[in-house]
Amino acid sequence: MHLRAPSIDHGVISFAIFLFDRVVGGIFLIAAVLISAGRVFVGAHYPADVLAGCAIGIGCALVVVRLARPFLAACVRLVERLTDPLVAPAWRLFERR
Repeated sequence: MHLRAPSIDHGVISFAIFLFDRVVGGIFLIAAVLISAGRVFVGAHYPADVLAGCAIGIGCALVVVRLARPFLAACVRLVERLTDPLVAPAWRLFERR
């Protein structure tokens, strides 16, 4: 017996990227739509699987972006605070050339 499951991997990633960056996310969404249409065309998924994956992808992306954005921003600030003093001399060398 083969279990059907919606294909959500492309949807989650594409929608999450779209919520962070519209241009890059739009490119990923176009790729996800083409991949999904291709999977339906070759019979790897039913159209309902793709639509369910899209709905789950939107839902997961919204949850992840809403919960993760403050955490990711804090992580970026911490990494910048740690790496900027180390990287600044190298940037000054590259600016001279």
